[in-house]
Amino acid sequence: VLGLGLANHWPLLVIGTPLILFFVWPIKKQIFKQSWKWLGSSLLTAAVFYGFMMWRSQASPVISFLGPLDSFGDLMGYINRSYYRVIENKWDSTFVDKLYFLGDFIFGLVWREWFLVGAVFVLGCYSAIKKYSRIQIVGLLFGLLATPIVLPIQLPFEFNLLNQNVLKVFHLVSYFAAGLILPYGFEMIRAWRAKLFIPIASGVVALTIILNFIDNDLRTDHFAEDYGRVILSFIPPSDKIRPLVAGTDADVGPLSYIRYGLGERADLNLYTQSGVFFDHRIFDPWMFKKSVRVEKTENFLKDNEIVYSTKVLDILEARTNLPFVFNFNGLLYEISLQT
Repeated sequence: VLGLGLANHWPLLVIGTPLILFFVWPIKKQIFKQSWKWLGSSLLTAAVFYGFMMWRSQASPVISFLGPLDSFGDLMGYINRSYYRVIENKWDSTFVDKLYFLGDFIFGLVWREWFLVGAVFVLGCYSAIKKYSRIQIVGLLFGLLATPIVLPIQLPFEFNLLNQNVLKVFHLVSYFAAGLILPYGFEMIRAWRAKLFIPIASGVVALTIILNFIDNDLRTDHFAEDYGRVILSFIPPSDKIRPLVAGTDADVGPLSYIRYGLGERADLNLYTQSGVFFDHRIFDPWMFKKSVRVEKTENFLKDNEIVYSTKVLDILEARTNLPFVFNFNGLLYEISLQT
């Protein structure tokens, strides 16, 4: 499990590390003695997945996240997430963003779900405190509060419409910790009134499903596809293959689904400016030197008669007297050489 966590999303694993105390503290001596076994097997498991990703990136897949990874340095840059440095430097993170993030956590934990089982949750806390050692309770409490409190201190971010779905995944650690507490509350109810246990537990599960069904029933939700089609409707069909630069996660998903998933609009190649998502890119994702990024962006625009983009190519914002014409309709940029 540790190896899979390292290979999947290690920042989440780091945030959730204190929860490990809750599980292993009673057998800490045995765990420590066998640390070379579980630690070695975990690192080996993670290395297998990272190695496969590096090998697969050499085949130039259409969706090539930061690929191709040509060296060990590229791979380490992927693992330590150095490419986010440019993104984080652009974010205008404020204290209000931290409050919104905390508020979203409280809304998800208390209002959407746990208000149904508030009493059960309180009983679970009481039972856990009575049953487990102080170190285990500290680990459980830190796991519960790490995401909404520690993450905003460590990471600058904008919690807005475009970014919030990416950041909400970090709440999973706290929700998991809260989920560990609930069974102890139900256990106390069963010990108190065994006949009420099944009706109460079944009722809580049923109400939770019913009240969250609308948010999770996406069978008729075509917003992403419709959004992508609206963007593409502004680009006239062409006999030549034109570049379309997708600016954010909100653009990448809908456009790549239509272009590569459904196989439509073969006259377009999808790009991202720094090549984070697609094999087609303007400059390498590891290129942090601004002058080189500007030069490559200008050359890219000159090499193509027309370039479409869902975002302003911000690397050019400070430049003047550029030989390009920028047309913007509120949703899409059309960039062409001056004639």
